[in-house]
Amino acid sequence: MKIAFRVDGSKALGMGHVNRCKIIAKNLKKLKVSCIFLTQFTQVYENLLSEGFTVFFISKKNETQQVNEILRKEHCSKFVIDSKRKSIGKLIANLNKKIKIIMIDNTYYSNYADLAIFSSLKDPKKQYPKNSVVGAQYVLHGIKIPPKPVRKKNNSILISMGSSDKYNITQKIITSFLKNNTLFDLTIVLGKYNENEQQLLKIINNDKRFHILKNSTSLVSLMSKTTMGIVTFGITVYESAICCLPLFVISHSNENEDSAKLVAKYGWISYVGKYDKINYDKVIKNVLNLMDNKKELKNMKQACLQIDGLGPLRVAKSIKKL
Repeated sequence: MKIAFRVDGSKALGMGHVNRCKIIAKNLKKLKVSCIFLTQFTQVYENLLSEGFTVFFISKKNETQQVNEILRKEHCSKFVIDSKRKSIGKLIANLNKKIKIIMIDNTYYSNYADLAIFSSLKDPKKQYPKNSVVGAQYVLHGIKIPPKPVRKKNNSILISMGSSDKYNITQKIITSFLKNNTLFDLTIVLGKYNENEQQLLKIINNDKRFHILKNSTSLVSLMSKTTMGIVTFGITVYESAICCLPLFVISHSNENEDSAKLVAKYGWISYVGKYDKINYDKVIKNVLNLMDNKKELKNMKQACLQIDGLGPLRVAKSIKKL
């Protein structure tokens, strides 16, 4: 059996979808299933090649024709699509009917798939397709090796705003922290495409409470050792649960806002609002107050255990069984 993945990533899109597809593929390999990747982005192509995957670069022009040709030559029986591009509808409509389609987190086209995977907590207000898997046990992530329990560093806070932080949320958070004289240990992780490092260093002005890490390769390790975190909503929210890291979460879209509100009900995150509608000074005040609230921190860490990290394996088994 051979399965193809169609996934993209970039400075604007981030690499979260690519990373979680890689983890699914690695789990499929353990189940004796071969996988290939198809992408339209050079960065994704090079990333996948560097990790030993078989990957095909396709252009936007004649996408459907290229995909069908690759699937035929590679003898793929199943096609996993982790994308919300508008071209997906045309692609699905023109695929070989013998190929089974698996959609990940695409509500618009899920009814056209043989299997729909929703990598999220189940929303009791939503109706999911009969051909879907959804819930805490199917949450996807990009963690290669699950972290071992370690002692958390006291008063430590982690900030991660994604690969580019296009709304410059990190600067707003740092500026608010600087207004407070509390002792804390703040690690700021800047993504690969974040171009604001020099500006942030000027703002921090050698304040020893702040530490900037550019494009860290050990975010999981940092999350495992930190008391709490501040992140934008995305796959990191679920990865933090695997690392037992309570979070304050900011959204940068209406869709993310709805998802963040749902996750907040499960207890390991505190949702503070959409990036352009929140009072950052108030957010930081709440972060520092939580740092002294040992009981609440313990409850949030306990809530993290609802995500066991085995979602990619369960999804891989569902794909193979299809």
